[in-house]
Amino acid sequence: MSVARTSILVGMAAVTGLSLVALPAAAEPAQRQVPAPNGRYGDLFGTEGMLFKVRHRTIIDPQVMLTVECQHSDGTSSQVAFGPTTSDDSRRFRIPRNGNGRFSWTEETDGSLLDNAEVEIGYTFRAHRTTLASVLVTASYSETDPDGTRWTSDCRGEMPFRLTWGPLQPGR
Repeated sequence: MSVARTSILVGMAAVTGLSLVALPAAAEPAQRQVPAPNGRYGDLFGTEGMLFKVRHRTIIDPQVMLTVECQHSDGTSSQVAFGPTTSDDSRRFRIPRNGNGRFSWTEETDGSLLDNAEVEIGYTFRAHRTTLASVLVTASYSETDPDGTRWTSDCRGEMPFRLTWGPLQPGR
């Protein structure tokens, strides 16, 4: 066998060997996509609840109502009914393939005393099972009393939800 022919065969064997090594990694099955069917998802527990729409694996217009506990600088505390958050169809969040995600936004104003509250939602879509979500609302604010005393409040509320699914209304 000639030297040129031997070097060609060795080169082909090296290329073939490399491609055999690389092939199993490329041939691994892609992660299965967890279903997130179009529809309305929500849960209501007394005065607390959450609701959002899903269309084409996108969460649209999440809304939240939640009781938050506020700790005031004078040592007292109070409960405040936060929400419902404003309806905003531009609030959209993509659902990843594995069905798990988090998103947040600042709610500038709502029906309570809490302005600029941070709303964070974590969720899990699961194949053939109930969708889970948790909501965390935090806010800080301060005011001055008529006598000139300034006080601050730190507020926090969180709650888990088991969301039920319902169909979207036509045209919505």
